[in-house]
Order: sequence, then C-alpha cells, then structure tokens
Amino acid sequence: MVMPSSTFERLNHKKRARFLQEAYKEFSINTYQGASITNLVKTLAIAKGSVYQYFKDKEELYRYLVEETMHQLNTLLDKTCVYENEEFFTWYNKLLIVQVKYLLSFPAHAIILRNVMTGVLGVDQQLKEEIIGSIHSRIHTALAQDLFNNDVNMYHLTNAPLQVFDLVTSPLNIAKIISSADPVFLDSEELMAICSEWVGKLKSGL
Repeated sequence: MVMPSSTFERLNHKKRARFLQEAYKEFSINTYQGASITNLVKTLAIAKGSVYQYFKDKEELYRYLVEETMHQLNTLLDKTCVYENEEFFTWYNKLLIVQVKYLLSFPAHAIILRNVMTGVLGVDQQLKEEIIGSIHSRIHTALAQDLFNNDVNMYHLTNAPLQVFDLVTSPLNIAKIISSADPVFLDSEELMAICSEWVGKLKSGL
C-alpha cells in the first residue's frame, strides 16, 4: 500500500482535495503514459518539486489514486452491502447499484479503474490483481453462505460495475464531464432498472 509523505499528509484539507482532484483528472483523461506531472503542476500552479515531496514518482502517485479509490469504494460497500443471508443475486443487485452509483458520482475514479483493468503496464497488472482480489473475496463470502449452486462467471460479476458505467456514459462526453469535475446524473429508477436487467442476464449465464 502506498503511503504518501508526511508533507502531503500535513496539507490542509482544501489544498489536498484540489491536488487529488486534479491528479484524478490528469490520469483519467490521459493514459498512464500520457499523464504528465508537468501538466499537473501547471494546472495547480505549484512547483514541480512539490509533487515529489508528496510522492516519489509518477507511479507512486498513480498507485495511490487507485488504492484510494478502492479504499473509498470498499468502505462504502462495508457500510451498505453486508451479506445477510439473502438470495445471492438479490444481494449482488444491491452491490451492483451501490458500485455503479459510486462510479457515476466520481467518473474520474471510474475511468482510472477501467484503465487499470484493461491496462498492459506492469503496474496496471499488479493493481488489477489487487482490485480483483478485493472484489472476489466479497463475492466469494456471499456465495459461501448462500445455497446458490451454479457456475458463477466471476469475470462478469467482477466487471459488471464498469460495464454498466460504460453503457450509461457511452453517449456522453466523459472527458468534458471529468474536466468540469461533475458527476454523471442518472435517475435512480433508471439506474435500478439497468442494474436489475444486467443482473438478470448474469443470473441466466449471459
């Protein structure tokens, strides 16, 4: 797990929040290769050396953003989606809705996670395994307690949130939305209907 420097930890809330917001933008609008610390410091109007006082290099900052996203998402899921012996897909539908709501609320986070899951860089592969492991452990815990006995496609269960996010945002200019730091707005009933339909397909084996 990436631990930023004490200098970064001591930043006041406003400066830290703005730094992270702009860092998420830089790594989501661009590929990992295309993301630039130079662009980031220009946007923030800070010295380039300041970034390296916070994180030792670009890769460490990138890892921190991914890990922070997963920490926020897992904390949310721990509070809202504890498995309580309901039917597996009833629980999974709730899990999917919460995950997609989070991704739509923070589209830059969603794009970074998608880039990790589809990336070919060594750093992406390591992070991808960590993300999959986190999601799988949650799903396996529910499956172990449920009487559901079928061949569950873990790939589809794991990737469904990002696939639904891509489906919902495909008609939109997502880069423009991220640049303006806006969430993606979607009617709650429409989101529930989309997720329920997706879960129905997963349940039937796609």
